Amino acid sequence: MRMKSKIFTSFLLAAVLLSGCKKDDPAPDKATLSVSPQTAIAFTAAATETFTVKVVTNQPAWKAESSQSWCKVAAGEGQFTVSADPNTSETAPTPAVITVTAGSEKATIDVTQSAAGKEQYPDTEAKLKQAIAKVWTFAESSNYVSLEFTTDGLYTFLSKTPFTRAAENNIYLLSGAYSVAADLHELTLSDFGKITISDVGNGKASMTIAPTGGTPSAAELDEQRFVTPPASADKKIKRVESKEPTEGNGAIEYSYDANRRMSKIKVTQGGLTLEIPINYEDGKVWYQFEGGEVLGEPGVFKVTYTLNAAGLARSSVIQHKGVVLYKIYYTYNNQRQLVSYRMTDNAGKLDGFCNATWVNGNVVSTYSESVHTCDGSYDEYDGHKYYHHDHNGDGIFNQEDIITRETDHSTYSYSARENKGGYMYPIVTPDIFGSSDVFDQLGQWIGVLGVSCKHLMSEHADADGALTYQFDAEGYPTRIDVSFPEDPSDNWYILQTYE
Repeated sequence: MRMKSKIFTSFLLAAVLLSGCKKDDPAPDKATLSVSPQTAIAFTAAATETFTVKVVTNQPAWKAESSQSWCKVAAGEGQFTVSADPNTSETAPTPAVITVTAGSEKATIDVTQSAAGKEQYPDTEAKLKQAIAKVWTFAESSNYVSLEFTTDGLYTFLSKTPFTRAAENNIYLLSGAYSVAADLHELTLSDFGKITISDVGNGKASMTIAPTGGTPSAAELDEQRFVTPPASADKKIKRVESKEPTEGNGAIEYSYDANRRMSKIKVTQGGLTLEIPINYEDGKVWYQFEGGEVLGEPGVFKVTYTLNAAGLARSSVIQHKGVVLYKIYYTYNNQRQLVSYRMTDNAGKLDGFCNATWVNGNVVSTYSESVHTCDGSYDEYDGHKYYHHDHNGDGIFNQEDIITRETDHSTYSYSARENKGGYMYPIVTPDIFGSSDVFDQLGQWIGVLGVSCKHLMSEHADADGALTYQFDAEGYPTRIDVSFPEDPSDNWYILQTYE
């Protein structure tokens, strides 16, 4: 495992970033309850939709129940989500009624679902593009992970095994353009080959995958359907304090709103303080801060996440002074686990990507590539030049040091200890959550980048250093120590408190 022993400090520097009643108590107020929207809910047969209903009441507790097993209700803080099992029958299921109860008050919502039936194959190119413009997932046994199409002719293909194309090997993600043949069944994917669609509809697709020079294979794909997690009863992280003898102490404090969403972080480091409010809008989450004194780049940095129907970031845009620096696109599996990101520059050119492999709820490995620009820049100390891109370590910069892509493969091991609170510690965060360091680290804390790893990374001691934890009585990590036997002066630790 590659330990990021300084990412916590880098983030700080970069961002700087029911009670008892007495007999004579007054009678309680009459129960009030409102739900919104309270309109009827209608699911398609494929049931790829998820609906969110907000609950407002003066009662300390409320519940939402469905009258039919196919209609699922998951309660959260101040709201509940409604999902449905796919209907493969040619008849509609018995309508459901969701009953919300708070004290003596009740509210109901009617829910229906369509019969499966047989959808007609699209008869125009525009209709075909609309029908396939989804994220399609392959069977677990397949070497492929997912295939995503857009209506404007772009695709993204994820694989468990390396793709091979003309210029590069070991590519686990392909993205490019696709074209549709006149028969409306054959697609040509740039840099890959051809895909033949025999049927599509009701959340399913039958395709033959034919990579150029490879063996065609038939596949039955499902439209991506996210699992809605139950509301977590875990405590929330309140404060993380860094104790670093050589680089100074720092802290991050987290605030939450009435819906238990992260609403603000306050960063202190070296006498400087920065507060970053988190803003929630329909389909978007964004924050911004003044870079000036700490980033050495005056002006406002703004990060905006655009969310999908499952409340996860589909993409993000990072801006400085109103100018787009990067756009990042995210892909998840059905367990809400982030399996890939790809980053483009302000011209739309692929700048880098990272793919993650999840096993038993944890990221066990990542593979990443990024564009790498080499030049002769250097720092000079005591009359010696130290080149930034002396990749072969010979003390000089020449043609042998020039590379165009930088690759990294990291593996991660985990203990049996549950990651209570779901907080991903900066020093042991898998690369999949670090597409833009500060920015996506915060995005993961906010919760828009999917679920956290289920367990804590393993304690260990090796040539790179040692990692150990301390826990409170409930099993929440309260201290992480990072030590370096070869240079104890670099030893440091962080403290966590919860609410």
